[in-house]
Amino acid sequence: MFGISKTVTFVLPFTKTWLDNVSVSIAIGVIGLLIGLWRLRKPTSVSWKVATTDSTIEVCFGNLFDQDGIRLIPVNDYFDSKLGKPVAPKSLHGQLIERGFGGHPDAFDRSVDAELAKTSFSVITTAQGKDKVYPVGTTAMVEAAKERYLLFALAKSDPIDHKATADVPQMFVALAAAWHRARAESNGETVNVPLVGTGQSGVDLPTREALNALILSIITATKAKRVAGRIRIVLYDDRKDAVDLRDVKKYWSVQ
Repeated sequence: MFGISKTVTFVLPFTKTWLDNVSVSIAIGVIGLLIGLWRLRKPTSVSWKVATTDSTIEVCFGNLFDQDGIRLIPVNDYFDSKLGKPVAPKSLHGQLIERGFGGHPDAFDRSVDAELAKTSFSVITTAQGKDKVYPVGTTAMVEAAKERYLLFALAKSDPIDHKATADVPQMFVALAAAWHRARAESNGETVNVPLVGTGQSGVDLPTREALNALILSIITATKAKRVAGRIRIVLYDDRKDAVDLRDVKKYWSVQ
């Protein structure tokens, strides 16, 4: 190709500029193609060891309910069970009631009430939900279809309109309590946690900021005392455009 282009430019000198432009265009096209392929090959899972510990953090795309091990589910401070309002059917809380308890509030309530029987609460009557309000960070381990779920109170619900609200300090308090309970319950199992702080809770952090906050809370808890051999953060597939897992691993694996 080089020999042909050299011959052509020797015979027809005015073609040199045209050939140079073609070469630049081809080079730009090739570079663009390589960048596109690189982006398409973004990993769907990464993992790294937490420094000075024997614990691994994994971040992956997928469905929390498909993961092996204990599954953490954020709920409101009433541990509500009625689908629609106050529990959104598409939330993880709602999906657990549907998948694990057949959509029956009573079955969910029995499991939660048994777990919280000795836990202090306040009484605030609501229009549609329960009337027992538990402190943020309260945890309940429930079993459904032979799977274990660790529920932790993250959001506070308005007793009138049931709107859930939370902020970042509240989120860290709830997560610290969740890791404390998971530490006692994991018994060698992987602990799975969804991306907290972007959905129904009302924290409304951008995806990457919420992920960084969650990873920070895991590292803090793990360095204080081992929580589990593997803690897996599960992101929905719709977060793929917002998160490149290579960047996540590159940043956090050196912390």
